[in-house]
Amino acid sequence: MSADVALVEVPYLELVHSLGSNFLFVGLGLLLGTAGLVDPDSSRGLVAFLQWVALPAILFRGMATMDKSSIQGLALAALVFSKALVVAGTGVLAVLFSRREDNKWKSAGICALFSALTNDVSFGLPIARVLFPAQAFYLFIPIQSLLFEPICLCLLEVGAASDGDKGKPLTKGHLARTVLRGIATNQILIVIFLGLLYNTLIGPWLPNFATSCLKTAGEAFPAVALFHVGLKMVGNTSQLSGRGLFWPLSLSGIKVVASAFASYYMAQWLLPQ
Repeated sequence: MSADVALVEVPYLELVHSLGSNFLFVGLGLLLGTAGLVDPDSSRGLVAFLQWVALPAILFRGMATMDKSSIQGLALAALVFSKALVVAGTGVLAVLFSRREDNKWKSAGICALFSALTNDVSFGLPIARVLFPAQAFYLFIPIQSLLFEPICLCLLEVGAASDGDKGKPLTKGHLARTVLRGIATNQILIVIFLGLLYNTLIGPWLPNFATSCLKTAGEAFPAVALFHVGLKMVGNTSQLSGRGLFWPLSLSGIKVVASAFASYYMAQWLLPQ
């Protein structure tokens, strides 16, 4: 296996540092918002920057400069299989622990979608950077966006039809249109596609100016995203108790930590060398 994607022993100290820095920025957002130094309702600009500038910069640069020859099929299979286990396990847990009055299909779809979505990149990328080499961790996002989000959208549509949310029965055509529309309008997938297209047509190289701009925008993403998470918690912490605390913590732990470690150990099992 190429040294670029070889897995090494887990650097637990670096992992602890990564998790600590994550919670530090979340705490800063919560602290400054609670103290009134930052208005939690004035964060639309941060959200727009994260969604349309910082995250696309990370993904485009990663896809455009990725050395595709260094990626082995078994390593990719490990990522797919481990992510599938996480998504399926989350959906099953949601069905088992949902209340009787809840729509089980909807609960499964929402929880599975939460575990597959890319809004955890602020937490997930620092952890994945510790566990995986530079080229490999970029594979997390295309896999979950392209393979698992459509499945979760199907569950949501089935749930909506079963409780009559849309006042009409679910048809295969409507389901297909909903899923395809979700894929076609996903800016993350669009950026990933453009990055891969650039890589294929031109090669894994970017001009120095483009590299500098994308790197600057991308490096701002983790800190700003985590700060925004803490900011949005202002005024909502009293609601996080009992069942209201169990699900957010459980799902966040599953998709942020369990997913990365499952992929790591699955790849180690398939590629022991």
